[in-house]
Amino acid sequence: MAPRDQIDNQPARAKRSRKSIEKRHVSARLIRRFNLDLALLSSVVLIIVLLAWLTLRDIKDMVRQDLEITLSSLVNSTSEEMHHWILDRMRHAETWATSPGMRKLIEAQLALPTESETLLASPALTQMRNFYQTYIEGHGFLGFFVISSEHISIASARDSNIGTRNLLSERGEFLAKVFGGNSACSLPMRSDVPLPGVSGQLRENEPTMFVAAPVRNEQGLVIAALTLRVDPSQCFTRISKYGRVGETGETYAFDSKGRFITRSRFENQLRKIGLLREGENSILTVELRDPGGNLLDEDFKPSLPRSRQRLTFMASQAVTGISGKNLEGYRDYRGVPVAGTWKWDEELGFGVATEIELAEAYKTYKLIRLIMLSLLSITVLLFFSLLGRLYRSRREALNQANRATATKNKLQKEMNSRRNIEKILRENEEYIRAVVDSVMDGIITTNDTGEIETFNPTAENMFGYRDLEIIGENLSILLYEDYRERLEKQLEKFSSSGKADIVGTSQEIEGERKNGSTFPMELLISEMRLGDYRKLVAITRDITRHKKLEKRLRLLSTQDGLTGIANRRLFDRTIEAEWSRAVRSSLSISLVMIDIDFFKNYNDSLGHQAGDDALKKIAVTMQQNFKRPGDLVARYGGEEFVALLPETSPNGTDMLAERLRKEVEALKIPHPDSKIGEFVTISLGVTQFIPRRGSRHDKLISLADKALYQAKRGGRNRVVRMDLSKETKETTKKNQ
Repeated sequence: MAPRDQIDNQPARAKRSRKSIEKRHVSARLIRRFNLDLALLSSVVLIIVLLAWLTLRDIKDMVRQDLEITLSSLVNSTSEEMHHWILDRMRHAETWATSPGMRKLIEAQLALPTESETLLASPALTQMRNFYQTYIEGHGFLGFFVISSEHISIASARDSNIGTRNLLSERGEFLAKVFGGNSACSLPMRSDVPLPGVSGQLRENEPTMFVAAPVRNEQGLVIAALTLRVDPSQCFTRISKYGRVGETGETYAFDSKGRFITRSRFENQLRKIGLLREGENSILTVELRDPGGNLLDEDFKPSLPRSRQRLTFMASQAVTGISGKNLEGYRDYRGVPVAGTWKWDEELGFGVATEIELAEAYKTYKLIRLIMLSLLSITVLLFFSLLGRLYRSRREALNQANRATATKNKLQKEMNSRRNIEKILRENEEYIRAVVDSVMDGIITTNDTGEIETFNPTAENMFGYRDLEIIGENLSILLYEDYRERLEKQLEKFSSSGKADIVGTSQEIEGERKNGSTFPMELLISEMRLGDYRKLVAITRDITRHKKLEKRLRLLSTQDGLTGIANRRLFDRTIEAEWSRAVRSSLSISLVMIDIDFFKNYNDSLGHQAGDDALKKIAVTMQQNFKRPGDLVARYGGEEFVALLPETSPNGTDMLAERLRKEVEALKIPHPDSKIGEFVTISLGVTQFIPRRGSRHDKLISLADKALYQAKRGGRNRVVRMDLSKETKETTKKNQ
């Protein structure tokens, strides 16, 4: 038998053992509760961090996408406008070069000896100069050359050039192309004669450029080259100015050596930092070189001279024929960080770039990121503060468990401590929900079958449902019916296998509101795991504004930026389509070509702002005059307009043209420098025919242009018709 004292101590040892087990149970329960709370808080914080990261990424992608669309549209439209402008200039040269009268004058000049005195005394030269004064000078040209096959200038607007070797002989490939039978346009080069500079005074070595067309004899052989001089700082640069965006964006053109061939927007800055002298412009003077730092920063000094600096990232890509974009940032020719897109024109041998300073391009995104990171930092700080309080509570609870007895007071104290922790968790949960509710995107959580569990206020406003009436419904109820079946199948696949193509991808679909209306929506669905549970987080964004912006950009690409009517691009597209329709249906098609009389004189006397106002008024008058559904009014280039009139009779076309001429004259826009009257007038060329299969619309344009030429040559302010037999009919002649 066991001793009596051992028997007496057994109940006491059992009691102490039970107390020890109870303490361990209490400690284990507290640890499990703490670990569960820690896991829950960590999951919530991770969700918030994930949502913030996804939102910032989407916002940045959206800003980058909008920036790319804007810059690409500008560089493409500017490149096309420059291309059309060059083709338009070459068309003028071709019109003059193919004129029978001009060909006879050039043949007479070629028959003379090449001494300057003999060529200057030629009557043919006098007639050519008179022709230049009445036609070519009115289109913005600065002079002309007639160049023989020996590259001698046999005729020119200046006496000093005649009988000498032409400036373009240094560019053999240019004249070789012309004498090979093709029209050509040179890039800007240094002039051989003084030209007006930035200040308006004549300066040596100013930039100039030329368009040329071959002159053929009756046998079709090229006997000379007709060349027209153009001022690139006025005509070429003016197109690039329409490509400016924001306060720091600019669009410019450059040659294969990385030199400006249009003027820079920042010429004042370039003079301040020493890249330009007073009176100079940037054409052929400033090269697109990377200084290695920001030259606008007075503390920065380049380590290499300008001639040894590498081309900018954009220019080094473009001059090798690579068109592209860089939205992350690179230094421009001033050393300022910019984002840009560029395009190289292989046919004409120059590049066009659109750039905007990074600080302006991503200003909105950086502000949003700052706000979201601030909110995220506050959330993380609150998490660690709460975690510390939980840790301290755990330690206190463990200490109490080690000292605990079976008394009611100590148990009650433990329960109070637990309630305090739960209160803190509830407060934090409410804070987290407030953060989620304030996000600008709709945030919806569902179970693994797609049944909605939470619906934030942004989603309520977006779809028109309250959270209580939508919770429990399937996520597909928020989609337009064409998309519902596909989403339901994807959700079934996710519920059964945990995999689906829709999870982790962003797509643009049609959303449907409670009232049945639809709207364009971006939907991103992500997977979230909480322990053994799978959840789905759907982020929705209303992209109606974004779609409207895309539509507006498409409109701007076919609309003239000054007058608001169709531009050259839309006209070319429309006449090609109408021509095909007329061929199929054997319908007539009419074309009216309009030019403002002495418009260069108008700009010189009243300024370009007054010129722009006059262009707008005439464009409005044209829209009011040609208003049938099938009619198209477009700005053809500079001061030229066109009206395309499908299925219009000859009498109807002539009547409309004459009415337009009178209505423009009735506007009584003062023209102090007109040679035919005191108000702005227009000349009109009209043509019409029924096209046949295999014919091209170029003939229609050419006939209308020749009719316009006859109207201007006949005294202006009149309507002239030309048909296929090349007979002209002056329908209205203004008494001078």
